[in-house]
Amino acid sequence: MGGLHVDLRDAVGDSLKRAGFSASTDHHMHGKHPNNICNRGRLGAGVQIELPRSLRNAFRRDAETHNAFAEAVRDPILNWAQAWRRG
Repeated sequence: MGGLHVDLRDAVGDSLKRAGFSASTDHHMHGKHPNNICNRGRLGAGVQIELPRSLRNAFRRDAETHNAFAEAVRDPILNWAQAWRRG
């Protein structure tokens, strides 16, 4: 995992781990360059998730795994967005 939105990145990573997925920021793909597509939105910061082929293959074979992953990513994003709107 990478990206300049460190708080959201960490929240998504924690959520993925609670759902039983592996998540790490300890790798060479940090996604910290401002021109990285994940950082080019309105906030100038985003989250980058690198998915190994084995996980992408698991998504094709098992909708439950796919849905669990999607929910683990979606929930912290929605929580952050709601808090951001409240100010």
